[in-house]
Parts: sequence; C-alpha cells; structure tokens
Amino acid sequence: MATFHIDRDALQFKPETVQSLQQAFKLPKNICQAHIRATEIGNGMREQLRHATEGLTLIHELDDFEDETQEQMITALRKSLEAVATELSIKLYEKMPKTPIAWADACRIVTEIFDRELGSGFITPNGVDGFESDSAVVADALLSSDAQGHFSHGVERIIRYILLMRAGKLNPKGECRWTEEFDHMGRFDGGCTFGQVGMEWGLQKGIERAKERGSYLIAGSNMGHVGRLAYSIQKALREQLLVIGMLNTNGGRAAVEMNGIEALLGTNPFGMGVPDGHEGVLLDFATTKQPEGAINVMLQQGLVAPYGLLREPDGSFTTNPHRLYEVPIALLTAMGDHKGLALAQMADLTTAALTGQGRTGKGKQKTSPNGVNNGWLFLHRVEGKAHHQIIDAYAEMVAKAKVLKGTKRRGVLPGVRGQRAEVRARAGNVLIPKEVWKTVTEFHKTNKLPEVKM
Repeated sequence: MATFHIDRDALQFKPETVQSLQQAFKLPKNICQAHIRATEIGNGMREQLRHATEGLTLIHELDDFEDETQEQMITALRKSLEAVATELSIKLYEKMPKTPIAWADACRIVTEIFDRELGSGFITPNGVDGFESDSAVVADALLSSDAQGHFSHGVERIIRYILLMRAGKLNPKGECRWTEEFDHMGRFDGGCTFGQVGMEWGLQKGIERAKERGSYLIAGSNMGHVGRLAYSIQKALREQLLVIGMLNTNGGRAAVEMNGIEALLGTNPFGMGVPDGHEGVLLDFATTKQPEGAINVMLQQGLVAPYGLLREPDGSFTTNPHRLYEVPIALLTAMGDHKGLALAQMADLTTAALTGQGRTGKGKQKTSPNGVNNGWLFLHRVEGKAHHQIIDAYAEMVAKAKVLKGTKRRGVLPGVRGQRAEVRARAGNVLIPKEVWKTVTEFHKTNKLPEVKM
C-alpha cells in the first residue's frame, strides 16, 4: 500500500473520505463514526464538538496498530479531528452566551464580594486616588477587561483571588511602599496586595513624576496578579504619556521554550501605548499563544483548546484544557516561536534588573514569595498637536489600505476598538460570559465557593 503523507496543516476530512479510509485501511469503526458525526453540519456545533472530542479520546486510548500504514491513517484522522475541534471551539468561544449587566450594578456586586472577604472596618493602607476602596480598584480593572472582550482577565478571576486570599498567598492588607527612588526612576514593593492596587498605586506616582520631569520609570515587585497591563497603559495615555512595560508573571501558569518540555517561564506580557489626543493607541499581549485565563474560560464553557496551545510533558500537543490544571501539567507554548520566547525571556531579565526580583525558573536567585508579579512601566511625556497630527495621518493611511478581495479592512489602530467598547459599557451595560456571571452572582448570594481550576 502507498504511504500517506501527513501534513501538519492537513485539511479536515469530509465524511465520504473517512468512510473510504475506513474500508481501505480497516480503521476502527467507532473512531471513524465519531469523525463523521463531528463533521455533519446538521448536528449543531456543540454536538459536533462532543463527537470530535470523543474521537480524539478513542484515538488516545489506542494501544496498537495493525501496521505502519494504519498508524499513519489514524494519525491523519487525529490531525483532522484536532482541526475540526479547534475550529468549532473558536466559533463557540466567539458565540458563547453573554449576560448584559448595568456597569454600576456589576461594580457594586464585585466590590461587595471583596469587601465581604476583607471584613467590616477594613481600611486600606494604600489609599489609591479616585477609588473608595481597594475592592473598587480590583472591580473596575476586572470589568474593564470584560468590557473590551478580554474575558480571560475579567470577573472570572474573582473566585481564584478569593482562594488565594484564604490560602494566605494574596495579602489585601499589604502596604505599597517606595524602596528606592532616583530622579527618573522609582522602585516600590507591593506588599503582596492585589496586583491591580499595587500597579495603580505606583502608576499614579509615576504619572505625576513623568509629567513634571519629562520621563519616569516605575518598577514594582511583590504584587498579586496584575491583570491586563493595558488597564494601566490606558490611564497613562489619557495623561498624554507614551508607555512601554513588561511583567514577570511568577504567579502565572507555566510556559515552555520552543522545543522545551520543562516549565521555565510565565505568560510574561508586553505592552506599550502611544497617545494620540483621543483614546490612544495601545497593545498588550501575553508572550504565550494565549493567556492562562483564556484556557480557563474555554474549560468553563466546555470547549477544547485550539491545537498547538498546550504541550504535554512528552512533547505532544493536547486540546484538553483540563490538562493545564493537572499534574504533571501541560504547558503553554510561546507565541511567534523564537520571537515570543525571546520577549518572555526579556520580560524576566529586564524586570529582574529593574526591580531586583528574580525570574520564574530555578536557581539561587532571589524570587518573590508566593509566585507573585513583578513589572515595570516607562512613562514619557509627549507634547504638541504636531504629534497628534502624525498619528491621525497614520490612522487614515491604515484605514484606506487595500486588502484582499473578500476580506474586511481592520480600519483602526491597535487597542482603539476595545477602548471604545469600554466607553460604551461604562455608560450602559457590560457583557460578561453567562456561566461566569452566574458563578459570580451565586457566590455573591451564598458565599459558597464553587470548584475552580487554579
């Protein structure tokens, strides 16, 4: 029999093709039937995904093959099923039911959850300007993420923060304080408090100094999960400050090098922003293909992780999101292969240099307690309408750029669409994944913690 060339990006097999392969190569009937049902449009996407996952499970349980050719055929079927499951998961993720909640009501509920956990009479040692409490800071940051469609860093984080507080790995009573300050740089310790609170505390002081001195760099260590770096970047942009920053996420889910099988890195995000006289242009992304929180949302929604995101300890890839939370864990892979890996490593190294705190990996170097976040933001004052005119002209050029026939023009610069969506949400309703909000409101009502993957 002729050998079968297996392409990593092989197309999904059609039902009639699978039937022919089954007969020609004596392939297991149950696997072939699962594939056929997974690609039958009339079944509905949820049902299709169930059959695709069933087929992948059956293949995984296979112990032996009749010959090398049959093994090649089943490998091809596995790749096809992975492509089917990935496509279905992406579509279902985009279409997952969402609940519209009035911004004020959402803020109140989330704030009340944290206030209850902190106890009556709790007085913050930090006093972040513009917020009544530290709970309000965290609530605002989480809902900002949901408003922009970044559900990985939204209110789905609440239960996990509560668990960390109860385990003593997050200290809301921790005090932020300067440890060193120079003319154009300040180091601070976040006291292992909420990362959003620590970063906001440092940012407010950094903005004040950058506007006065022209540029300033803040370097914070020993903070809880900071959340989206973009939340801080947006605030600096409103003050007409250019921003560049990175985080060393010691507390993040483990990530690997390109061909590695050992956990060495965090999701180590990189962000930057350029003021434009309007909302500002910004980007913020994890240096892994997806942040850990996105995998958690997929898990909660009963979806599979797109192929290539999670690598098993044996080097193979898995589409099962549960594997990110089991021992030994599957590991997050770097975005852009060597480029994403290099960015992640630079996040570790620059943060270590600027904060004096160590990286995620092994060794005798100093590391933060409880696997918390360290990071830095460089702020630079940008002045004058001439700069804004340059950005406006650039945006117009992008908006008019020719694109492939049948495709849509992006039309706006990075971060603009999300920020505009947040403005609308703050004036009305914020959309939150239905199952996530159901969990949040149930906990708000009963104070009974649900089972959560950490």
